[in-house]
Amino acid sequence: MINYNTHDFKKEIEARHGKKSIMVAFDAVGGKNFRHSLALLSPAGSMFAYGAAESTESRGGELLNGLKILFGYGVISPPLMMLNGKSFSGVNMLRVADYQPLLFKEILGGVVALFEKGLITPLVDKNGGEFPLSELAKAHDLLEHRKTVGKIAITL
Repeated sequence: MINYNTHDFKKEIEARHGKKSIMVAFDAVGGKNFRHSLALLSPAGSMFAYGAAESTESRGGELLNGLKILFGYGVISPPLMMLNGKSFSGVNMLRVADYQPLLFKEILGGVVALFEKGLITPLVDKNGGEFPLSELAKAHDLLEHRKTVGKIAITL
């Protein structure tokens, strides 16, 4: 595992496997991480984005932060991606829940079933991951400032 906060994952992967060496990239961070992941894709590779955690670092107001997010991803050229046989897909699960609630229910049910069968195990934050309801503000602050790694839960 490579911690992108402490190591340049692009350099690490290139050193281990070479340039343009990955077939699939999943990006929940956006910005520079997205650009690095896209650069690492091999011909016929696929990029999948499902978050923009980097955008939580708001500085300079809503408009400036929006521009930072927009330009942080760089320019994606569909013709160049097609020429190299690369693909890109992204999802905002909040929009899926808003517009396709039955699909969202099915997806969430599938994830819960995998968990119940022991096929997936969520990574729980190293700080314990569980906070009593009285510490909800603390838990939210840690999450908002990207000081958690893994899942956190609020207990009643």
